[in-house]
Amino acid sequence: MIDVTPLVTKLGILEFVVGLEPLERSMFFGVTTIVLGVVVLGLLTEYATTVVKTTQRSPVISFLVGVPTALVLVSLVYVGQLLAASRLGIFFAIPLIAAAAIPLVVWTAMGFVSLGGFFARRLGLEGLWIWVPVGGALCSLFALYLPVGLAIASVAAIFGSGAGARTTFNGGLSAPDERVVPPANKT
Repeated sequence: MIDVTPLVTKLGILEFVVGLEPLERSMFFGVTTIVLGVVVLGLLTEYATTVVKTTQRSPVISFLVGVPTALVLVSLVYVGQLLAASRLGIFFAIPLIAAAAIPLVVWTAMGFVSLGGFFARRLGLEGLWIWVPVGGALCSLFALYLPVGLAIASVAAIFGSGAGARTTFNGGLSAPDERVVPPANKT
């Protein structure tokens, strides 16, 4: 009889990823990033485009906003996992994990698309739909060695979370002509 139980339920997700061979892990993360980028850009076209452009236009601000945003989202997922261990906590854990993990995954994918755009521009390639496979290829390349892949994924999550939070709560891009300039000293 064939065992049809998924591998992820027998092991944890972390053990599943670590258990893959480097080339398998690389292909898994590369394809996942490309598919997620295409789905998010297809479903949330205006929002995702604004997130990517915000990261491209002001990376320092996106990074500075992204550090606390990513830490809060990861902490909420962790607290949700702790709550899931208790019987009463599962009622609160499911919405908590969903509310934190969904934006974190989406914004990390947008962070990889932004990193793909950064490298694609250096090669002379413009266009958001070109940046998606370049970001997936970068994710695939960095996933070959797990510590480097984790560091780059963290940077992508920080950039994506910062730009995502800025877009969600502030509208993202701001044109230079929209800045408020204090009036000249009038006497």
